[in-house]
Amino acid sequence: MDTEVNLKPPNGRHPHYRTAADIPADVDKSARTVRTALGPARVFTQKYTVCTQDCRSYDEPFAVITLDKPEDPHHPALMFTSESGISESDLVRVITPDLRRA
Repeated sequence: MDTEVNLKPPNGRHPHYRTAADIPADVDKSARTVRTALGPARVFTQKYTVCTQDCRSYDEPFAVITLDKPEDPHHPALMFTSESGISESDLVRVITPDLRRA
């Protein structure tokens, strides 16, 4: 895990959260917990900056779901995000009532 990328995502590199414990404290303090069919999710939005000729920042929503019953104990969580796509509230709508255990 690259903690610097997870804290301040630079151009071309997005955070990767393997578990909720990977969320930096400065980022997690603005997160909220929502219940999903698979387990509790920490949901938050993080600033991401991309630079080509000029720099542009945008909000990137994340949800890290800690699985109630992981199939593999080495993979106890799922991470959802949308790179410049949907809002945090739309992401919550995807992972709460719409997400079902297969």
